[in-house]
Amino acid sequence: MTPPKFPSTVNTPDIEFNIKDAGWSCSCPLGKGTVRMGNTDLARIYNPQKEVGQYLNDFGCEVFMSIVCMESNDPNSVLLLSSAFMTQLKDGFENIKYKSRGWLERNRDWTEKFKKQMYRSLNGRELGTIRIIIVPVVLANHWFIAVIRPSLYEIKYHDSLNLNQQHSLWSLQVFMKRILPLQEGASWKIWNGGSVAQQDNTSCGAYACINAECVVKG
Repeated sequence: MTPPKFPSTVNTPDIEFNIKDAGWSCSCPLGKGTVRMGNTDLARIYNPQKEVGQYLNDFGCEVFMSIVCMESNDPNSVLLLSSAFMTQLKDGFENIKYKSRGWLERNRDWTEKFKKQMYRSLNGRELGTIRIIIVPVVLANHWFIAVIRPSLYEIKYHDSLNLNQQHSLWSLQVFMKRILPLQEGASWKIWNGGSVAQQDNTSCGAYACINAECVVKG
């Protein structure tokens, strides 16, 4: 992955972003209407070191990632899920009590619930046509991204704190195994795709945004 580059200044006009235009790529209820991302927001994404002590809010992160996906060379082959998807997926998986009465039914219900969420976000596209699935992940106020490449049966994560996130993404791996049949001899893998390291305790959201941009735009 090409290391992110952080410009010294950001001299772009405010971005007016119509949420409806991103409906194909967002599974989260971002809302209707229009939001604006100004120079201050963009500067915090591209220059996190200059905004020490300030968080980039969840909404800003997801809007920025939506814009990046729409600007990719082949936007129909890129799927962006919401951070809420992974949070709910993980929590739901951990609430399944294996070996107890009814666990098989709860397991099946868990799979079907999130399968429906993912397919709604496809907006009529086939999962087999998706090259990259970007999954923003928020754990204990820390942002990173997981990148699913269905054709390769791989989940790669990019974490600016360089933490081992394999266990955190186990539920995602189990879920993908159940909704995407494996070819003979294939197996799902989770591995660390690397990231430029953040230099403070607050800029993980900005690094997650830039990592998503690097993955989508190559």
